[in-house]
Amino acid sequence: MNKTRELHFTEDGSVTFFDAEKGENFHSHHGAINESQHIFINAGLGQLQQEKQVTILEIGWGTGLNTLLTYQHNLHFQQTIQYHAIEMHPLLPKEFLQLNYFRSTPEIPASFLQNLHEANWNTEIKVDSNFLFIKYLADFNNVTLQSNFYSLIYFDAFSPETQPELWTKEVFQKIYKSCKPKAIFVTYSVKGNVRRALKEVGFKVEKIPGPKGKREITRATKE
Repeated sequence: MNKTRELHFTEDGSVTFFDAEKGENFHSHHGAINESQHIFINAGLGQLQQEKQVTILEIGWGTGLNTLLTYQHNLHFQQTIQYHAIEMHPLLPKEFLQLNYFRSTPEIPASFLQNLHEANWNTEIKVDSNFLFIKYLADFNNVTLQSNFYSLIYFDAFSPETQPELWTKEVFQKIYKSCKPKAIFVTYSVKGNVRRALKEVGFKVEKIPGPKGKREITRATKE
């Protein structure tokens, strides 16, 4: 278990963790909430507002911030969401108890993320009538994904330099097969080899404006 994470405050007042072992923050120092909202909600979930049902796969669950913001978004749009998250190195209780994201989501109980972090792994949780959640404690490369199932992918692993085994053509091929037609894949990385690998497996890839401190991000679509 990684015991070298340090709590850092970001520019928008929300916290992140610096993983000293990997040499990376979980989120941008320009604002954890701002970054996640821009990349995963606005550029991802926000593009599927006409869909009644959305199935989400997140690779790299981390703090759970993307889940919180997805739930917040859904309070207004009332879609039926199935949310699957995969994480290999979960936060410890002493870490997730320091998260302060609830200050930006006053309509959601402050205990929301704590409850998800404390929930059993590999067990579906009915958060409410529109939101089902399950987290898997697993190496993504050892997970079997259902074909033609997901409509949205949050790819939020550590960087290609730090976690290269998750940014490969083989991984993206596995994800592509799990996606429904017109599914959206969003991630913060715009590295050339990442975009090329996504294109090689069949995704239509575009660079779009990024959040504060990052000029561009990647969005891909299964045609």
